[in-house]
Amino acid sequence: MVLNLKTVDRASTYDVVLDALRQAIVSGRLAAGARLVQEELAQQLGVSRIPLREALRTLEAEDLVRFERNRGAIVTHLTSAGVSNLYRVRVALEEVAAEQAARAKVRNLAAPFRADGEAAAKRGDLPALIRLDRAFHQSIGKASGNEYVERWQAQCWSQIERVMHEYLRFEHFPQHVWAEHHEIGLAIEQGKGAQARRLLRQHLAASLSAVIGRLEKE
Repeated sequence: MVLNLKTVDRASTYDVVLDALRQAIVSGRLAAGARLVQEELAQQLGVSRIPLREALRTLEAEDLVRFERNRGAIVTHLTSAGVSNLYRVRVALEEVAAEQAARAKVRNLAAPFRADGEAAAKRGDLPALIRLDRAFHQSIGKASGNEYVERWQAQCWSQIERVMHEYLRFEHFPQHVWAEHHEIGLAIEQGKGAQARRLLRQHLAASLSAVIGRLEKE
């Protein structure tokens, strides 16, 4: 199994190994069902098995990896039921965050990301698109002042990113996403919590529907 992973800096071994494996999984370079042989990975990354094992346990907690008897670590599959459940929780928590941010009339949420997002979409820069999308949604979590929303977003974003890669694997990143971000941000700035919740729900439902449709076909 050749993953084309770079040898890591031993000064921050665990974090770098974790990030390398996580990105390989969420981007699809490590396919669902792939067996992660620790000896091979340790040799390729130039690390001992201890930080590698720790990284795999973290990925297990993020539901990117599961351990099977006599097989070791296996990359988990995306399923329509799993993605649907993930987004049900995401919508519920981000609606709460949007309403709490709207009560405070937090300003300037979407504007910092729109120009960069539209430019990245035009040039097809997938890593930048996903990074900016994450930054916008997490800015709502932070603006809400609700630490539980922020914790959930941090813990589950790798799964959300994996869904986004799956979506963008067969769809172009729609330009209207940044307009939708702007409308959500504007509703929050104006203190319109109910409107912000509705716009956010519609925004997330579109990508969920596309991914579910694709997974069910496969």
